[in-house]
Amino acid sequence: MQKIAAFLGAWWSGKSTHAIHVREIFELIKPLNYTTREKRGKKDIDYTHISVKEFQQKLMQWELFNSINFDGNLYWFDNENIENTNELILCITPQAIDYIKEYAKKTNAELITIFFDTPEQELRRRILKRGVSKEETEKRIVTDQIEIRNRPHAYDYILDTEKPLKDVRIELMPILEGFFSR
Repeated sequence: MQKIAAFLGAWWSGKSTHAIHVREIFELIKPLNYTTREKRGKKDIDYTHISVKEFQQKLMQWELFNSINFDGNLYWFDNENIENTNELILCITPQAIDYIKEYAKKTNAELITIFFDTPEQELRRRILKRGVSKEETEKRIVTDQIEIRNRPHAYDYILDTEKPLKDVRIELMPILEGFFSR
């Protein structure tokens, strides 16, 4: 049976940072992430950047696991990569929770959802620190807050990411050890 740990949270909530750490410990592969948005500097390594035309070709070939349109940019995972992996961690925004739950139900996959909760003030600080415009920062915060408020009971676990990284990991690791060892 496939096991999926879905890490959810607002943009820059820390979900990718925790996923990298957990993937190393559990020796899990990183699913292929794609986007049509422009690259944001040298550290923008979480995505494979492709054109809208390439996206449309993949869509026609049904190779997309899930796609989300945010601010005119598309984000998605590759189907084959997801379907052929027994244990994986997906980092997604709250907008994708319904799709992930539907996928798990349809494929009989075991799913755990962990929400990385970051207070709005801390999110704003993290986003602005990365050089994102104030306008885009506010748009992302508003979008995420609406999605989060609309799904208060959608998550199995909620972790406070305003705490130091090591403290969040102390809470996270037993949850995942129990999940992946079942």
